[in-house]
Amino acid sequence: MTSSELNRELGNMDIHLLDQVLKGRFTPGMRILDAGCGEGRNLIYFLKNGYDVYALDQDTTAVKMARMQAATLGANVESCRFVTGNLTGLPFKDNFFEATISINVLHLAGDEDAFYTCFRELIRVTVPKGHLFIKMMALKGVEHPEKTENGLYKLPNDSVRFLFSDAILKEIENLKEVTYAESLRYEIIPGKGSWVFLVIRKKN
Repeated sequence: MTSSELNRELGNMDIHLLDQVLKGRFTPGMRILDAGCGEGRNLIYFLKNGYDVYALDQDTTAVKMARMQAATLGANVESCRFVTGNLTGLPFKDNFFEATISINVLHLAGDEDAFYTCFRELIRVTVPKGHLFIKMMALKGVEHPEKTENGLYKLPNDSVRFLFSDAILKEIENLKEVTYAESLRYEIIPGKGSWVFLVIRKKN
């Protein structure tokens, strides 16, 4: 398979998510949610390979683009599947998804309370023994972070983000509902920022 053929099959899927696909954590027919889908860059593989796909983003235009992309692939694009909404109140019932994905979204939380509200919503909609795949910006390795009000940090590029920290790690580890399916992985890019990728399993 050529690089262009591979790109058509996978789209611009996040490399950490692709790693989970290669590890066999996703199986065709599985009902999945991309919470914060943008224009659907992480959905192409799933849409093309028989997954039961749902997607949500607060940007109405992005959701329209994701729906259009899904339609071109012959996927089910019912209005209940590609929706505009916020992670603080997901419009889905409890224990609905076998896997829930949130890539580069949770660091946009306005404060610590909003982060934990979003995090618990992701847990709520995931089935027992289902997995959550989360990637967000992290404090680890960031040079001279400037802490602001509401627990946010101003980064060297002047953006303000809610960053994953050791304190958040401890809080998650204390939650009775979830456990780690594999060790945390950090990606640190000097001068640009730091990211963490979490693979979490919901308990019974």
